[in-house]
Amino acid sequence: MDFTKIQLNDKDIEQLLQRYWAGDTSIPEEKMLKAYFAQEPQYISEQFLPFRSLFVYFEAAATHNTLSENFDEQLLSQLSTSNNGTGGAKIRTLTTRRGRGRMIRWIGAAASVLLLIGAGLWMLGEKPLSPAPERLTLEDLSPQERRAYEQTKLALIYVSTKLNQGTGIATESIIKINELTESAD
Repeated sequence: MDFTKIQLNDKDIEQLLQRYWAGDTSIPEEKMLKAYFAQEPQYISEQFLPFRSLFVYFEAAATHNTLSENFDEQLLSQLSTSNNGTGGAKIRTLTTRRGRGRMIRWIGAAASVLLLIGAGLWMLGEKPLSPAPERLTLEDLSPQERRAYEQTKLALIYVSTKLNQGTGIATESIIKINELTESAD
């Protein structure tokens, strides 16, 4: 696929963006959006240019390099080879006092064990252990309980939908703030 110029009409991009903000896009659709916004600004419709910086930032953040696991050894070896007797930086390894650190660890471990024992004794003294309740199925419920279950399920779906919409609104607000700060600069 040639990423220099992606041919999508404005209606397709708008629908993809709406689905993207709602969290309903597939991976290939998200790749299409990323490719569309990664192209040069002259190929992007003017109404969608504000979104370009967001998608470019997402792509840059995804490829951000992190330090390798042996970063410390590499840095120390580079410092020691660059030092080679020319009076450069001196490398010192700092250590802690062993005796005091060990004592603090033992005191912490002993305090944790005492807390666990105390909590266990307190819980046993509160009430006798009861057997685990049986698992219920929908058939075991009365019609009123089933109706309450269904209403609860619908309410949770509704809340989930509203939370997904809120994510889109928050993203739009961030874009507007970025536009305002860019215009202020």
